[in-house]
Amino acid sequence: MNTQQLNTIMPPEPPSPEDEFIPGEFKYISDWSRPYIVDAYQVISRNEWWNSFKSALQSRGVNNRTGFIWSDDTLYNEIMDAIGNTSIGGGHSGASIAGVMRAMETIALHGEAEYRRQIIEYETSERRRESEAQAAAEALRRAREASARQRQVQEVATRLRRMEDDRRRNEINLLNQAEILSRIQASMLASDIARSVNSESNTTLEEDDNEQQSA
Repeated sequence: MNTQQLNTIMPPEPPSPEDEFIPGEFKYISDWSRPYIVDAYQVISRNEWWNSFKSALQSRGVNNRTGFIWSDDTLYNEIMDAIGNTSIGGGHSGASIAGVMRAMETIALHGEAEYRRQIIEYETSERRRESEAQAAAEALRRAREASARQRQVQEVATRLRRMEDDRRRNEINLLNQAEILSRIQASMLASDIARSVNSESNTTLEEDDNEQQSA
């Protein structure tokens, strides 16, 4: 596993202004670019190019805002060739050599202490941004979970209301059926009573007729 893969899994601690500052070691750089920065710094220092590099930059009006610009300047090409011919610098792409040269420009113009300050400020802001993004993502996740729970509660409440409505309808149906049955039973009872009364009345009349005939 290389350093870049390891940093992805276990990001290094962010640099701090209180960290010990040893020029040329760039311990405050926490990503994969540190070996390239160290290598380029050593190339320029070994060849004593810092003063001439600074003069070339100032003559072209380069500053922190313009950043690295590809140039036909002989010194630029000499520096980049020297960086590209080291064991580490040989792994450069166009983008990485531009990034390294931009760092070297800042160091040449303003010194490594200023470059360190900018790196710490940048990495601090990036980590703050990442932290805020993670917090926002976590808040969104919790909001979605709360919304899902609320929907579940609403669905359960809806099912319970429907069950209660069904129970009431069934209860009303049972009451209606009981009332109808009661009316039927009352009607049947009234019919039985009427038949019984008629039967008794007929029996009494027959007995009276028999008594009269006997007399």
